[in-house]
Formats: sequence, C-alpha cells, structure tokens
Amino acid sequence: MRVLLYCFAVILLECFIVGSAKILVYCPSISKSHVILCAKYADVLHNAAHDTVLFIPSYSSALNNFDGAKHANVWRLHNVTHAYDAKLDSLANVMEDSHIGFLDRLTYDVDFWMEMCEDLARQHHRMQHLIDYGFDLALFNDIDPCNSAIIRSLNISKTVLLSSEAIMDKIAWDLGLPMLPSYVPSIEENPNHDRMNFLERMSNAYKYFQSLVVHYLQERRVLHIFRKYIADDFPPIMEMLKNVSLVFVNTDETFDIARSYSQKFVYVGMLGAENSANETLPKKLDEYFSKGKAGSIFVSFGTVTPFRALTQQVQQSVYNAVQKLPHYHFVIKTALDDISTAELFADVPNVDLVDWVPQSAILNHPNLKVFVSHGGMNSVLETMYHGIPMVIMPVFTDQFRNGKNVERRGAGKMVLRHLVVNETFFDVINEVLTDESYTTCAKRVSKLMKSRPFTSEERVTKWVDYVLDHETSEHFNLEINNLTLIQQYYIDILFVYTILPLFSLAKILTYCPSISKSHVLVCAKYADALHNAGHDSVLFIPTYAEALNTFDGAKHAKVWRMLNVTAAYDTKFDSYASIMEDTHIGFLDRMLNDVYFWMDMCEDILKQFHRLQYLADYKFDIGIFNDVDPCNPAIVKALNISKTILLSTEPLMDKIAWDLGLPILPSYVPSMEENPNHDRMGFFERMSNAYKYFQSIVIHYLQDWKMANLFRNYISPDFPSIMEIIRNVSVVFVNTDEMFDITRSYSQKFVFVGMLEAEKSKNETLPEKLNEYFSKGKLGSVFVSFGTVTPFRVLPERIQLSVFNAIQKLPDYHFVVKTVIDDTTTAELFAGVPNVDLVNWVPQTAILNHPNLKMFVSHGGMNSVLETMHHGIPMVIMPVFTDQFRNGKNVERRGAGKMVLRQTVANETFYETMNEVLTDERYTKGAKRTSQLMKNRPFTPEERVSKWVDFIMTHDTSEQFHLESNSFTFIEHNQLDIFFVFILLPLITFFVYRRFLKRKVN
Repeated sequence: MRVLLYCFAVILLECFIVGSAKILVYCPSISKSHVILCAKYADVLHNAAHDTVLFIPSYSSALNNFDGAKHANVWRLHNVTHAYDAKLDSLANVMEDSHIGFLDRLTYDVDFWMEMCEDLARQHHRMQHLIDYGFDLALFNDIDPCNSAIIRSLNISKTVLLSSEAIMDKIAWDLGLPMLPSYVPSIEENPNHDRMNFLERMSNAYKYFQSLVVHYLQERRVLHIFRKYIADDFPPIMEMLKNVSLVFVNTDETFDIARSYSQKFVYVGMLGAENSANETLPKKLDEYFSKGKAGSIFVSFGTVTPFRALTQQVQQSVYNAVQKLPHYHFVIKTALDDISTAELFADVPNVDLVDWVPQSAILNHPNLKVFVSHGGMNSVLETMYHGIPMVIMPVFTDQFRNGKNVERRGAGKMVLRHLVVNETFFDVINEVLTDESYTTCAKRVSKLMKSRPFTSEERVTKWVDYVLDHETSEHFNLEINNLTLIQQYYIDILFVYTILPLFSLAKILTYCPSISKSHVLVCAKYADALHNAGHDSVLFIPTYAEALNTFDGAKHAKVWRMLNVTAAYDTKFDSYASIMEDTHIGFLDRMLNDVYFWMDMCEDILKQFHRLQYLADYKFDIGIFNDVDPCNPAIVKALNISKTILLSTEPLMDKIAWDLGLPILPSYVPSMEENPNHDRMGFFERMSNAYKYFQSIVIHYLQDWKMANLFRNYISPDFPSIMEIIRNVSVVFVNTDEMFDITRSYSQKFVFVGMLEAEKSKNETLPEKLNEYFSKGKLGSVFVSFGTVTPFRVLPERIQLSVFNAIQKLPDYHFVVKTVIDDTTTAELFAGVPNVDLVNWVPQTAILNHPNLKMFVSHGGMNSVLETMHHGIPMVIMPVFTDQFRNGKNVERRGAGKMVLRQTVANETFYETMNEVLTDERYTKGAKRTSQLMKNRPFTPEERVSKWVDFIMTHDTSEQFHLESNSFTFIEHNQLDIFFVFILLPLITFFVYRRFLKRKVN
C-alpha cells in the first residue's frame, strides 16, 4: 500500500512540474532587504511550479545564514570575499552630506564593487555546478554591476533584469530608453521629482550625466576583470543588458512618477503584498506599538544605516522630537549591539528599541501613525501600500528620489541630512501627524496600489512563462539601441536645421514641367540629393501631361505643383504616333513640328504667370532647369533667381553647347538628335552628321527666337535672349557618365552627374509577382520596354510582329513586356505565348538587379541606358527620337549591345539581333566592363551635385567659367577672318608680283 501511495505521489509530482523550467535567481547578500526581495521572486516562481534556485554569494558576513526564502531552493557560496564588510563600514563617512560629490563618486562608487567582483571571478570554478545544472532562465538585480557578467559567464541564454528600485539611469541608457532630465529625475542622490524649476533641472541634468559616467566606468572595470579571468573576448556589460528578455521594475506604476517605458519593462513592485495582510506581530512588539495615547511611530533607517551610524546632530534632532511628542510612542530600530543608542534613550519613557521587526506586520498595526525611514524602495512601497504617511531622511542612491516622490504624492515629508538642526525632526513629524492631508493622500495611494488590474505575482509568473516560451530579447529592443548618440539626440538633424543654414543652407528651385515620367524622376533625384545635402529644396512641377498630375517621384524634397496649366501637351503628344514609321524626321517636319511644339505650352504658362508670383516671393537662391523645354530657362529668369544651373537630361544638346561656346566638331562629335552615329564615322556619315548639326542649330535657334518674343510680349520688352540666359548659368549638370559617353571636349562649366542614387538602387527588391516573372526561363529572362512615351501598342504592326516572332523563336527565355494598363491589343497578341508576361509598371532598377535578367530591349532613353550599363546588362535598342539614336550607337560603341533602326525592322530582325546579343559573350563582357568603370568613378554623382551647389552658393562662377568664344562673332569663332587673310594674302602677293614686279623685271 505504501508503495502504491509513493508511486501515486511521484505521478502527481511529475504532473505538477510538467512544463516547469530551471530558474536561477542570482542575489549577492548586499543587504537584508535585497535578499528578501530576491527571495520573494524565487518563492513566487517556485509556487508557479518552476525549479527555482535562489543563489546567494555571501558578501555581508552578517547575512551568512539569512536567505528569506520560504519555498525556493537556496544555494550558497560562502567565504567569497571580505571586501564588502570593509566597504560597508566606510559608508558612515557619507552621512555628513546629503549629496555625494562627483569626485567622491568617481573614487568611491567606481571602486566599490570591484574587489568583490574580482574575488568572485577568481573563484569562478566554484560556480561550475551552476553551469552544469543547465538553467533555462536567470534573474539578476541591477545594484551590483558584476551580476550581469556573472550570469553571462554561466552560459544561461535567457535573462531577466530585476530593477530593485525605480529604473536606474545607466540601465535606461543601455536599453535605449529615452530619459529627459527636464522632467525625469535622475535616480541617485537626487532630491527632485518631476516638477522642477530651472536650477533643479540644471542640477538634475548634472546628476544624470554624473550617474552615466560613474556607471560607465564601473562597467569598464568589470569588463576588464572578466576579460582577465574568464575570456579575452568577453562582451561589454551594455551588450548583455541590451539582450535581457525583460526588466522587472520594483516599483508601482500608481505610485512612481509618470515617465516613458517600453514593452520590455514590467512593474512588479510589492510582491507578496496580499500575503502581508495576514501577518501578525509577536506579542512583545504588539505591546510596543499599542502604546501611546495618540498613536505609535516607527523609526528605522534600514539595515545598511543603523541608528548609531547617524551623525550626532541627526540623533539629537530625533531625540528632541521624541521628547516633544510624549503622547506618541516611538519604536526605534537599532543594531543588536548598539549601546550608544540605548544610552541616549535610557530615560525616555515613550521609546522602545528593537533590533528586528517584521516590517509589513508593523505597517498593519492599527495604532501606527507615521513611519520615519531612510526611504529605501521596499520600505516606501510597503508603507504606501498600507496607507501610512512617512517622514524620510534619505542616505544614498534612490532614497532621495523616493522621498521626493512621497512628497509629490502628498503622503509625507522629506528631510535632508545637511539641513537637520535640533528642531527639524520635531517640526516635520509634528506637521505630518497633525495635518490630515498626509494621511488622506497616503490612503489614496494605498487604494490605487491595492486596486491594480493585475497583482505583481500574476505579472511575474505570466511574463516568465511567456519569456520561456518565446524569444523577446530582440523583439522588445528599442530601435534607438542601433542609433549613435548623434542620431539618438537629433544632433545631426539639429545641425541641418539650425547650424547649417548659417553657412550653406540655400533655397533651391528645381523647375520641371511634367513632359514624361522619366524626366520628372531625374528632376526629383536632383531635388532629393540637394535636400539630403541640407538645402531647402523645392521640386516645382507645372503639369503638362495630365497622366502625371499626381506623380512627382520625390522621396524627401518639397513638391509644389501648378495644375491645369495647358491642354496643348497631351494633344501634341498624341501626334507623335505618326513619326513611328520613319527613323529620321526630315528638316521640314522638324521646322513645322519642333519649332512650334513648345510654344503653346509656354504661352499658356505666361498667360497665368501671376500664379507663379509666390515662387518669386520665396526668393530662391538657385534655380535649376532642364534643357528639353526651351521655355524653362526663360521662366526661371522671369522669377528673378540670380544663380542658375542647367540640367542636361541627356548628353549635351548641340544648341546648348553652341550657346556656351563649346566647340563641336562634326568630324567626330555626333549631333545629338535623331542621329544614328557615334564618334567613328566614314565620309558620308560625317556629311550626314554635319547636316544634322546644322539642322539642330537652326531649329533650336528659331525656337529660342520665338520663345524670347513670347516673353517680351508677356513679361518685359527688354527680356534677354535665351542664348544670353543659357550663357550665364553657373554650371551645367550633364546627365550621363564620362565612363560611358563618347570622349569629347567640355569646359569647367560642365559636370558629369549621371546615375544619381545608383548606390541606393542595389538594395531595391522586386514585388513577389514580378520576382516570379523574372525568375522564369530556362536560360534567363528578357525585359522589353520602350518607355512611357512609346508604349508597345503604338509601335507599327511590323515591329510588334518582329518582336512576337523573336519571342516565339527563343522559348528558353522568358520575356516580360511592359505595356500600358488599358492595352488590350498587346494582350491579345501575346495571349497564346507561354514565355511572356505583360506588366504595366515596374521598378526598373530592381529589375536590373535580378540575377536571372540576361538582356534589356529598350527605346534607349538616357536614364534607361545609364541604369542598364551601371548594372552590366547587355541591350538591344530601337530608338524613337532625340538622343535615343546616339545612346543606342554609344551602347554599340562600348560593345554592350546592338541597335535596330525602325525603318529596317523586318520579321526576323529582332530575333537575329536578340539571339546574337544573348549568345555572344562579348556583349555581356562589354556591359560588365562598362559597369565596373561606372561604379568605380572617383566621386559619386551625389557628391558632385552637393559640392558644386555649395560652391556656387558661395562663389559666382557664371563669368569665371565663361569660354572666351562666347564673345566672338561667328566669323571670329570659326577663324573665317584668319582663313580669309591666309587665302587672300597669297592672291594679293601673286597679283602684285604679276602686275608690278614681273613687269619691272621685264
């Protein structure tokens, strides 16, 4: 029968401990109250069915046999150190002053724990049994900076920090918790609460700084010890504290000041409070506290500071108060061998001396009226919980803050040691006893604490179970832990918004009509780069294309819009479909189309120029405009912006180079527009190139002439010519890369800035669906896009069919073709083709990053070409207009792809070209080589843009970088006068010789 009962008991025990964990509560015996607090945690976790061990390394010899635990297992480490008792005796030296000075703290506090810590580290082998036990979780407190390092050395993966007071400043700092000295009082030796005047806030900031420095130095010393005795690579204390799963804060949210915490912090003050209601006093103590006609008063300054350690002045002040309050009976806690205190109160009838008391039972006594205390956190919490008013004389650490918080709650008064005189304690105790408001407030705090939604026991057990089941150390980490001090306190932002404006912050306008998505994106990148460089950068978008009414592309810069500007652009844009059948636009067509193309939009803006008055009023320092719309420089000039920068959104246009006096030699520099040549040309190509160059200059000259007349009609009769405005720009940002573009002559006024934000693009990722598309294809994927201006459906049918034929003949490649959202014709064309997916939007740089992409079939827009070359992807280019022909030929020149002209496209054209680029490794190598050259440029485009803008802000470079050729006539510029002389002189010489000299000789 006994065997059966034993087996049944074992089964019950096994059921009871299912899911239990091995938990270590690490608690050096630094004081009785701290050991009691640790024992409460251990008991609570034991009662929650965990295998809980309270481990006590003996610091204080007086506590060698004390543990306070009622249920948990207790393991000890005896004879650890003798240093603590010696340090404790020296604490009497701090009693003369309420504040311990900074130097005292540096010499005393920093060293205080080091001897005990080193003694422990030396005897680390004595703790091997803790490692072998395999604890799942460890709890340690924050008083001794050695504790966290010991726990780390025991290889316990999950940890919980026990904050034995309101959270310490250095712990808050290590865990990234914001601490604002303007209202959060520093925790140590600081008699302030959250309502502070100027001098108190100044003092509080100093205390906060002092605390951080002292504890930082402590942690450095501890780290040095553990790297000496445990491991050379032992981690910093801050790192260990950051990785705790939770922090149990030993205070009560209804009593403590309101301040910011995070999810990692859990209030658990007053563990075991419910159980204390049933505690009773021993008979002798009950008699003591029942004395006193008006009530009893308990006086205790804690185990660390017995009454005899108080200064003579403080003892006499307490003695005087006892004598002046004969109707109250005082029970004073002293040490067991305290003869001096016994002699002091020997003849005082209303005093009893005790060396030990069950404090929570005393606070339950109905005759207790006031508790005179040192203000330790446990004592304050217990007293507030029981609704007893207090008089507090703090000694060190958090006791000052606790005392001030009791005052803040109206539940008592605080006395500072250095202010104590003979009458002090009488005056303060008498006030608290006679003024009912203190008792009322104490009862109110008590009611709040007792009515909390969850008990401390529930919080401890539930959260410990949660931490055991889940990894929360990273989950509850504040992101501020990853920030530098500069980032955390917004020093960099403050610099940008306050300091930088004094030196370099400028108001910069980027003027950018919405002629296409790609052009707006380029403008937005410049605006963002200048914003990131600390300038007040505004991207201003007059809306030309209705489809772009809500698009701006900016990530950081301000965006201002001018809506309902013109309907002319969309009408003219629709007419561009008619040019798709021809590779070259004729001179007459360009005269009729290009010269007048921009006039209607420009005139519509000028008719509404009053709507731009706020731009003039904003007084921009620099105006940036692009070269596509000839109206742009005139608008910026009309806004009275003194310094300007020209954005060349493609390789430099012929007319811009002409206006700036840059020599362009058609013999090797290809004209910019509709010109399928590169810098290596035969005789007929050079002839064609010279014609293209002449055509471009004439057309843009006529555009500028008509544009100037518009502005003279609407703005001012003496409005300058467009050429004059262009000549006076401070610098020209050229949207290409010197490692990709052809080699040609420039001047100091030109800065290559192609591929802004290229570095950021490598971190872009594709949406899941697009990633699936581009991951298809046995041999890889091919992207087909002819830009936003030329969607696939506007291509001539023979071109569409040629692309269709190529896709069918390349089944091992998967094609992703960009269309527009309502393109049903393209969807019908590819309906039965398995290796095609159609998309209407793509993040192009993310696509170019995809490892399965083998080729890009494009229209050859400058942005697309630069992005593709930067990523080292070979191309097939079919240009449509402007610089796209030149860009395509340049890709061929770099060996990175092939160009197809629209008029030559037949059924097999795209198949043959694509197949050649895909199968010939030379194209991939050419693209990769170009990519390496572009990525390794000495300076990034962002650096060039920001540095040059800063330079322009402080220096006037419009004249400095002028080419003298700007001052020449056409005859002087092209040396026609010199040629005339060189040709005429021989003729004159020959004529003179024949006419005069030869006759004379004869």
